[in-house]
Amino acid sequence: MRKKTELWIKQALKNLELAERNFEIEGYYIVAFLCHQSLEKALKGLYILKHKKLPGKTHSLGKELNIPKKFLSILRELTPDFVIRCYWRNSIRNL
Repeated sequence: MRKKTELWIKQALKNLELAERNFEIEGYYIVAFLCHQSLEKALKGLYILKHKKLPGKTHSLGKELNIPKKFLSILRELTPDFVIRCYWRNSIRNL
């Protein structure tokens, strides 16, 4: 399982790097998506490290990993539905 953990963390870091690059060119909607992907992959890596197995299909890795409640609200804000809703709301305002 160590190799799988390393792969998830490596991909999480790559997504974060791409988010930073897109931030520099003001591609904010893709930045939010890549941040979400990065965090999700890092949580999967942590789950594998902690539980010694792959996580099932879940949208509650934060809860399953006992992430403190004060951080769960941040995780919710990075869900794809939230990101898309904010992107479209801001896009419409800028018309």
